[in-house]
Formats: sequence, structure tokens, C-alpha cells
Amino acid sequence: MNMTINDSAFSAYLDCPYRAFLTLQRQVGTQRHFETLRSRLHKKLIPRVEAAILRAVSPQTHSRKCRTTVSDLRRGSPLILNTVLASPRYSCRVAALQRVDGPSSLGDFYYTPIVFHEDAATSSSQKLLLAFAAKVLGRVQGNEPTVGHVIVGTACTLKRVLLKPFFQQAEDIISERKRYSSEISRPRQLLNSHCRVCPYHDGCESEATSVDHLSRLESISATEIDKLNARGIFTVHQLSYTFRPRKRPKRQGEREYIPYHHSLWTTQ
Repeated sequence: MNMTINDSAFSAYLDCPYRAFLTLQRQVGTQRHFETLRSRLHKKLIPRVEAAILRAVSPQTHSRKCRTTVSDLRRGSPLILNTVLASPRYSCRVAALQRVDGPSSLGDFYYTPIVFHEDAATSSSQKLLLAFAAKVLGRVQGNEPTVGHVIVGTACTLKRVLLKPFFQQAEDIISERKRYSSEISRPRQLLNSHCRVCPYHDGCESEATSVDHLSRLESISATEIDKLNARGIFTVHQLSYTFRPRKRPKRQGEREYIPYHHSLWTTQ
């Protein structure tokens, strides 16, 4: 399969590896209302984001291109707004590409990425997405920028991010995405907090219910599931038989004492 890894696919992996796999296999899902509203907000804020970038960077000139390739970068525009950076196997949408001084295959300058997210605070996912943009830039211009910027929230606050700590994880995710190009290699299906806004929710929920998967318990982690699997426990029904009430501590007195346990929750 000819596969192009883009920012949407990378972002899907950060939400859920199984969603990334379904996206790569071109499975059709149902758009959730939350994602529709987020997309509308993102588009609505684009003019405000561009104004914030122009104020912060103050370039002599700037350009806008729907799609930017290495030949476009060689022209050396000080700022390229709202574009998709494209290479043979990778692409990434960015709010802007800012030219800075330094050696690269383009000449005595290179570009650093600026991305936008409508959330009010900078998260690790946003920083990883910025690192992915830097990785794509590195493949195009022969120099991976170690600094980028994220614009966050409706106030369009510009924040500087050091990218080196995120490069290895971003590269690992890219490698995982390449493995999902065939049906042979696929991530395991685990329900998580993202499921409620995922377009593939109905199919995953139905499959998890049919096998009584442990991830149906909202508060259980993948690590806990692995530990239970190692003990031969694979379903919620099996887990429900493992609860044994402990002896009441003497110092507890008459106070009600109900320790939290996943198997206790399933019996309620």
C-alpha cells in the first residue's frame, strides 16, 4: 500500500493507535458532533491566528500557499502562512513556516514550524505534533529545527517549544504507523477516554461488548489489563469473580469501609 503519513494520521495515533490503524485502512466512521464543533472553531479562528503570527514575527513580506514543496521553500519567503508542507511520503498542515538563519539544503536559511490548536493550554500531544512537523521539515530541507512554536486557545497565545525531547517519541510513532500499512500488523483494540468522540466508536464498542473486553471498565489502564491477562483474566465476567472482601481493620471502627477494586465495580 502506498502510504503517506500526515498530521491527521499522526494525531489519530496520539488519540488511539487502533483509530490510526482504521484510518490507514480507510475505514468509514461516523463523524461525532464534538469533532464537528471543534473543526468549525478551528476554521473560525484561522484569521485571528494569522494576525497573531504576523504581530509576533513582523516579517517584511509573507506568502500563502495551499501546498508547499522544497522548490517553494528555496524561494526563501520570510513567512509562509496556513500551508501543507509536502514531501514524497509525508505531509503536515501548519499555521506557518518561519524562515530563520542557519545552514540547510536550501542555502543559508531554514524553516521552523508554527502550529495552532484551539485548546487553551499546551499539551504533550501538541508538542509531539509540532515535533512531527519538524521531522517533516527535516526531511525536506535537510535540517531538523530544534525549536518551534504553538499557538493555543481563542486568545491565540504564541508559545515557544524545545523539540529535541520529543524527537525520539515522534520517530517511534512514525515507525509504528509504517507497520500498520498491512492487515498483518495491527494494534490491539482498547477502549479509552477518546472513544466517546471517535468516529469509530460504535464498531469498537460493539466488538468490545461481544467479547466482554476488560477495557469496557472506564478507569482501567492498559498496564492493569496486561497484568490481568498474565493471570489468565481476559473478560469483565472473569474479573467479577476475583473480588474477595478483606477483613475490616480494627482501627476502622464502625465507619463504612469499601476499598476500590475493578472486580467490585463489576458486581454492582
